[in-house]
Amino acid sequence: MQSGRLGHLTAMVTPKEQPAATAQRVAVEPSVVERGPFVTRSAAAASAAEQTQPFPAPARPGESTGSSALADGSASGPEPTSAHRRDRRPGRIARFARRHALFWPVAAVALAARGVVVAAYRPALMYLGDSGAYLDQAWHGLWPADWRPSGYPMFLRLVGGEEHLTRLVLIQQSMTFAVGVVTYAVAARVTRRPWLATLCAAPVLLSGWVLDLGQFVLAETLFSALTSLGLLLLALPGRPRPWAVALAGLLLGASLPVRTVGYGPLAVGGVVLLVTAAAPALRARPSGGGSLPGARRVLALVACFGLAAAAPICAYAGWSASAGAGFSVSAHSGYFLYGRVAPFADCAKLPADRPALRTLCDSRPVAERGQPDSYLWLADSPLRQGHVRIPAGREQLAGQFANDIVRAQPGMLLASSGGYLIGYFSPTRYETSKTSRPDTWELPDRLTNAAQDDDRRSADGYFVVTKLDSRLAAPLAAYSRLGYAPMPLVAAGLVAGLLAVPVARLRRRSGPPAAFWLLGGGGLSVLALSALTAGFDYRYLASVIGILAAGATLGAASLVRALRPAKAAPPVRGATDPAAGPSGLAPSGADHEPGEIVGIS
Repeated sequence: MQSGRLGHLTAMVTPKEQPAATAQRVAVEPSVVERGPFVTRSAAAASAAEQTQPFPAPARPGESTGSSALADGSASGPEPTSAHRRDRRPGRIARFARRHALFWPVAAVALAARGVVVAAYRPALMYLGDSGAYLDQAWHGLWPADWRPSGYPMFLRLVGGEEHLTRLVLIQQSMTFAVGVVTYAVAARVTRRPWLATLCAAPVLLSGWVLDLGQFVLAETLFSALTSLGLLLLALPGRPRPWAVALAGLLLGASLPVRTVGYGPLAVGGVVLLVTAAAPALRARPSGGGSLPGARRVLALVACFGLAAAAPICAYAGWSASAGAGFSVSAHSGYFLYGRVAPFADCAKLPADRPALRTLCDSRPVAERGQPDSYLWLADSPLRQGHVRIPAGREQLAGQFANDIVRAQPGMLLASSGGYLIGYFSPTRYETSKTSRPDTWELPDRLTNAAQDDDRRSADGYFVVTKLDSRLAAPLAAYSRLGYAPMPLVAAGLVAGLLAVPVARLRRRSGPPAAFWLLGGGGLSVLALSALTAGFDYRYLASVIGILAAGATLGAASLVRALRPAKAAPPVRGATDPAAGPSGLAPSGADHEPGEIVGIS
């Protein structure tokens, strides 16, 4: 009799409906939680359980639970008050600090390093030719037909940098630090692993090249910030957001009036956006039918991106056209292309009916010719013919010469560009008779690196600084020279991301995330375009090393995840998965590997 009463009481305390509720909760997990690219399935299940658990989780010491709930979902107790919410804030802040504990010291070191660089080189580092030209425009008024686009002089006028160089470098160093923080934030959302996100952000925060460029009166830091932030906005996980797409297009479009190689990141961003926006619509398309709403969304996003990017480009080009310089962001592209092809040009392949083109030829053997700048700025070059200023009509002739050489020798152009591209990933300084000097873009320990007139590199640009603190500059220069050693690892990470695509397909998994293609592809596009149109210069690598290394980190992580053996998910007691067999496990063909990467494959 007593045992019967005990059984009755036990049935009241432990209702039979509880296992059914648990089974229902497990079954709806996939529709409730949207997993991040690197988030584990166990983490997704925990997140779903927090949203559907009928009983509150145990409160941590010193943390208020606010209210409780019954098994049937009804509340029993007062709603959380503002005082309760304030009581929770210290706990939330502590959890946030612990989760990102690895990033804080890296950020602190990066911030301190920028302060040391600003103190070591005062008021700023100047680069022969370019820095003076930018300041000249900012001082004497803007004009669109200068040798370099006028986007950076506009920035100087905006921040008053031409009047106070220390203010300018402080702003530029802050910009690179902000890009590092945003890189970490986006990578943390993509990977859901703070340590991996810290690796992604470390190059832009700590690279000697980035610290050096931030101290120069040059357009590269502004260009780097615009392109990096634009690509990072597109790299946000989940469905593309219209506001992020529009802002990304605006930033990438604004980079072109700063450096014309911005066409590369803009094109990469547009292609990846199209693929990521169209992929969900294609997957949801019924068999044999179409998805009109999905297509409209894709077209709306692409149009939003294109119109936002076109706004600054067309505004600048329209200003150029109104000044009689043509509807373009660069009025001297043919001039710089001449400098690029002159070191290898074979004048025997020029049209015989235009003898004027041969006046631009270098009679020396290809092995004895100099680097591109020597054909553009030296008075004794074939272009200037002993004049300080370019004679009338010679610049147009140089553009025709460059076009003819490109058509006649495309293999030489591609081969030399490929050599330059590979040179960026050398573990030591890459320097030949056809390249610019690498020490110009290292943190210096002297006032200038100007070459003597009898030096074959005298035509190359050089830096100058007014005041240098040798006690700070010596260790900074030694640290800066360490930047070459990791470059083979960057190349390996990019190759690993490409290899992850076929490996993931063979193992029935998703490939690298969109962030890999955006950051890695955007950085490589800048290096490729500069190699094709200008030559080899470490300043181009310095402007994209942050996004390039972040993309390489994601690529390496993607390959590791694709190669890792799959692990079967542990069965949940009392749960029934619609896709599972009688034992509660997933079918044999399902992949339950923790940390599966979701992206473009």
